[in-house]
Amino acid sequence: MLTPPQKLHHLYQRAGFGLSPREWKRRQHWTIDQAVEDLFREASNSIPLGGYEDHEAEFADMRDQRREMSRQDRRTQKKKLDREKSRLLITGLNRDWVHRMAASDQVAFREKMMLFWHGHFAVQTLFGGLARIYANTLHRHALGRFSDMTLAIATDPAMILFLNNQQNHKDKPNENFTRELMELFTLGRGQYNEQDIREGARAFTGWACRSLQGEFIYREADHDEGEKTFFGKTGNWNGQNIIEMILEKPEAAQFIARKVYRFFVNDTPDEARIRELGQQLYTNGYDITDLMDTIFRSEWFYHPINVGNRIKSPVELIAGLLKTFHGSFDDPTALSMGQAALGQVLFFPPSVAGWSGGKSWIDNQRLLLRLQLPMILFEAAEADIPLPGDPEAVDNIATIRKLKANVDPEPLLTMISGQPLDESRAMLIQYLLPCQATEPLAWLDHYLPHGDPARQMLALAIRICSLPEYQLS
Repeated sequence: MLTPPQKLHHLYQRAGFGLSPREWKRRQHWTIDQAVEDLFREASNSIPLGGYEDHEAEFADMRDQRREMSRQDRRTQKKKLDREKSRLLITGLNRDWVHRMAASDQVAFREKMMLFWHGHFAVQTLFGGLARIYANTLHRHALGRFSDMTLAIATDPAMILFLNNQQNHKDKPNENFTRELMELFTLGRGQYNEQDIREGARAFTGWACRSLQGEFIYREADHDEGEKTFFGKTGNWNGQNIIEMILEKPEAAQFIARKVYRFFVNDTPDEARIRELGQQLYTNGYDITDLMDTIFRSEWFYHPINVGNRIKSPVELIAGLLKTFHGSFDDPTALSMGQAALGQVLFFPPSVAGWSGGKSWIDNQRLLLRLQLPMILFEAAEADIPLPGDPEAVDNIATIRKLKANVDPEPLLTMISGQPLDESRAMLIQYLLPCQATEPLAWLDHYLPHGDPARQMLALAIRICSLPEYQLS
């Protein structure tokens, strides 16, 4: 069985991205109840993601230049300006979200929930303003009721555009959103038929958006007012009715409980536990806070079979390293490029199904990069960052060779200062690796520099973070 500090280590890895050295030193003797209560208190104080106007002076210069251009050139320049603003907004949102995950003074539980929901209600968007609205939809509903979140996502402009509900008209229904709503978001395959998809699509006609304003609009004249038969019930249903009827099925609660269990507990489902969690979710009106509270306070969550068994996603890996070494990125593009090399860019999931997770994060090329990442981030070491897509196209956009992060190892070194090498190594193992990692790792001492103890301890920490065991949480 796990010791109390090991249980806390596990909780903070799964509910967030680990703890900074200072917070670990402060909290490592808390009780589980104390820690869980603090998770929800912190989450309730989290604020939405903001805007990014850092480059407004640059944009003003570009606007001034347009006054001397021809009409056609002005149009071309405006498109370029809009694209650049959108790109900077999305990369800035990405960086802000990751920096919140890596914040030294908090666990970032709400941000972890947002990451989970981003993979569940997966959206791709090239519009920076819509990305911000979508992210804040996740932020607002991350620990609320799943029913409210589903309705909010159905009216979210980024989702409407991504799944083509903008093209869902009463004279020509588009089934994309309704199909994914049932297959990927609420029920899973086998719980509906083709008629349910067709009739559900009719109910969502007229649900559209103004993309430039980032607003949901209901086009009454484009909504199909005819009777629709959905799950065997006939009526003049609209989109909200469809969501309500879907969530009336206990299978929907089971589906969500399974997704939560696989992300936060174990990728191998325990069917008995999932049935219990699904029943609780259904009975309590799809209250996500209640569900997460139950999971984090349960004894089975801390069973060794559920500890150190998840491969960290690229975003989790980066955020955890930044938290450990008190790091941040000045250049949001470098961060996005690093995510692309590792296989997970926020706001750009591979499909509406989100990221597969698990062993899909690891292949020979990416595993090597993951193992080198601590050194690359800490020392801005030269590294060939492999990016997806056509190699020639990558060359044309000047492949990033350095993932330069600002780091401050002082808090980590303070945590272990004054200790003999063996004790420092043991403290770092307890702090950095999953609870099953009991190997003393004395062989790492061979790679440590001679002389300055601080340099030795820092090198030891980087070496431990470069071990395969660090890839797990």
